Amino acid sequence: MARILCAWELGANLGHLGMLLVLGRALRDRGHDVIFAVRNLAAAESVLGSAGFRLLQAPIHMRGRGEPPVPPASYAGILEHAGYGDTGHLLALAKAWREIFRLTDPQAIVFDHAPVALLAARSAGVPRFVCGDGFSVPPRAALFPNMRPWLPATDGALAQTEAPLLDAANWVLETLGTASMERLGEIFDVEGTALCTFRELDHYPGRDAADYAGPLYAWDHGDQPAWPEAQAKRVFVYLRPECAALGMLLDALGTLPHCCLCIVPGAAPELTRRYESPRIWVSAEPIRLADLGSGCDLALTYAGHGTTAALLLAGVPLVLFPQHLEQYLVARNVAALGAGVIIEHAEPGRNYAALINAMLDDAHPAHEALNFAKRHGDFEPAAQAGRIADRVAQLI
Repeated sequence: MARILCAWELGANLGHLGMLLVLGRALRDRGHDVIFAVRNLAAAESVLGSAGFRLLQAPIHMRGRGEPPVPPASYAGILEHAGYGDTGHLLALAKAWREIFRLTDPQAIVFDHAPVALLAARSAGVPRFVCGDGFSVPPRAALFPNMRPWLPATDGALAQTEAPLLDAANWVLETLGTASMERLGEIFDVEGTALCTFRELDHYPGRDAADYAGPLYAWDHGDQPAWPEAQAKRVFVYLRPECAALGMLLDALGTLPHCCLCIVPGAAPELTRRYESPRIWVSAEPIRLADLGSGCDLALTYAGHGTTAALLLAGVPLVLFPQHLEQYLVARNVAALGAGVIIEHAEPGRNYAALINAMLDDAHPAHEALNFAKRHGDFEPAAQAGRIADRVAQLI
């Protein structure tokens, strides 16, 4: 049996926790002791802690109350927000990660969107494995590529962003007695990588020579879906309370004859009482994605990668309300497939009831979603988790 540390540093919501859960279970089933250092302990306790895993608080960069962060043009901007833009803080974070490595004494480390932990582990002498979707596993290149292809970004501008971050990273490495890097992307030069997405959903379209492992998500975590009625169109809603369109959507669904299953994580009881009816079921608890697709006619979500992949694998067309860049890039890919539409801004005067009916009546998005499902008909989430766990174990 080996001890394996899983590090999660950036990102929010259940997507990262779901991926860590299924990978952790697969590793544990193979006899390994798995410890998690996580960004959000409270959220992790309900998913990982309740599954019997030990949890530690990950060292994370705490931004002050100054100007809001500049939207990143490349992954270098993500690194800047994660602490690479503050040399002293970056050193403190790296030293804290090294102390976690020392205390846990792992035989392998798995990184899920954990770029400071990756920097700190360069001299840990422990096999490193990066696991994540396209957003958290950027392409190998001399410079991190432009993340916003609709906006111009020259190589000179990208290099100008990276230069001070590379200097800061190298200063930290030298302070810790570790060899410096020639390029910032070397933090991803590790012993093993799993790019957990499909080519059609990759946040970096046109990635060269990529080995797509397929998505890793919690397909069997949560409650059993309970559709209110059987004799109606079935609409699934998975949006958070901060989505500006949520209230308007639920109001619209209340005027329609469709059967609705609405998951609103963090929803107040007042929201459930206001909208629940014989046709609409509202819950703050997650549901099993493995059982959702059967009979579902349309899904309205914020374009989280794992949920989007699961719904497309079930052949469900999508209306997407992305809240962040990562979700917007996934939503663009779905729209390019023809399997869904993007709602970029909540418009108070928009007729959401008409939008829902139009999507249910339009055969094209459903057809393209089914085509996606057929292309990946041999994909099994459980087998995927097992394959990645085996790859991690092979490094030990």
